[in-house]
Amino acid sequence: MRIKTPTILKIHTANSYDYLDHNSKVKTMIYIAFCFLFLITSCFSGTLQAQPLYEREEGYYTVVDEDDNTILKTGRLLSPGNKYLNQDNELYEITEISEDTAHAEFVEEIELAGQQIEEENQHDPLEDNFVKRDVVITVQDEDNEGPVGIYHSHGAESFVPSEGEESIEEGGGILEVGESMANSIEEENVPVIWSQETHVPHDAGAYDRSRRTVEEIMQENPSALIDVHRDAAPREEYKAEIEGEEGVQVLLVIGQQQQNIQETEEYAQRLKATADEMHPNLVKGILYAEGNYNQDMHPRNILAEIGSQETTREGAEESAELFGSVVVEELNGGNGDDDLNGAAGGLINGGGAGNGGGIMGRIGSSILWIIGAVVLGGIIFVAINAGSFDDIKRKLSQFVSTEFANYLGPLFKTKNKNESNSDQKTDAKDKDHNSQNLDDRVEDDDS
Repeated sequence: MRIKTPTILKIHTANSYDYLDHNSKVKTMIYIAFCFLFLITSCFSGTLQAQPLYEREEGYYTVVDEDDNTILKTGRLLSPGNKYLNQDNELYEITEISEDTAHAEFVEEIELAGQQIEEENQHDPLEDNFVKRDVVITVQDEDNEGPVGIYHSHGAESFVPSEGEESIEEGGGILEVGESMANSIEEENVPVIWSQETHVPHDAGAYDRSRRTVEEIMQENPSALIDVHRDAAPREEYKAEIEGEEGVQVLLVIGQQQQNIQETEEYAQRLKATADEMHPNLVKGILYAEGNYNQDMHPRNILAEIGSQETTREGAEESAELFGSVVVEELNGGNGDDDLNGAAGGLINGGGAGNGGGIMGRIGSSILWIIGAVVLGGIIFVAINAGSFDDIKRKLSQFVSTEFANYLGPLFKTKNKNESNSDQKTDAKDKDHNSQNLDDRVEDDDS
């Protein structure tokens, strides 16, 4: 005998199925929401992602010319198209990378920016004095009254001979090197902002973290910025005779992926030209490497490699002190012109290549992602509360028809009113014209 299910039980069972079906839909919607939010988060982090790690994790490259002569050893990442201006101002371009060897070709011998200006000013000693003095006054009055900013994107870097290890999370010897440079600049009565932030860990996010430090320094309208590092290369690579004694050389690094590259290049050349006159052999060259190095934020932002992990910290400190005097001399117009100094305006809004086109570019991009996330979140909220896709379509259709009608209604009314007035005027004009024609015909008949 078949037992009939009571009506109330049938209703309860149906409701249970409906409940389970609705619950399943909600879970599905929530799952989809999390997937979309994960996607948005991934895209958003991609927009503000850390700059790539521009240094090798271990080892170094040996750059050789066409005759296999070594011209540079560096731990910086290199790729075809990078360039190197050596101590004799000979420019090489890297054409091929083969494991740890970078092959380069000679391009040309460069006349540095500072050298060109100095030659132009050597027509007459008296005239030369007046020209240089005029440059100093112009520079100091307009652009170079701000402090020099010194910071360390890799503040854990240290020196093995002095500290026993290559990196110290709490702050490596590179901080003391930066302090020596800061003291040297302050002794010349130039204000300094020196950040002791380490920006650890030494990973792909270090330059993004140091970018925030640069943003803080930028609030003080700095005249120049120096990102102080040490290279990962053999000791001999940075060893040279400086001031009659064995010293540690400095390598200037320019990031090729940024819109200020021309101004940064001119600044680096002027620093080298000034150093070549003040302290020969101090600056070993200029490397045009992969990266941005936050140089898109200021045309006078330069990365300085002072020695390597195999040089002594004390030697690096002495070279940093000498380089500080070079920075001051360049600011005072030692090898300067007005063009680069004038480039310091509009530092925040720079757009273009590299790291998102400056701060405003990054902010704008972030806002777009936030708006997109909010819109998507609203759609997901409607989806979860709607219960079915038909309800979603109905609600969206209702929103569009209602809200847009309310917003655009007055516009259409105005337009229709104007069109109606125009039609009325046209009809009236036609009536007048027809009436005039009728009067003319009557007059002709009378005649």
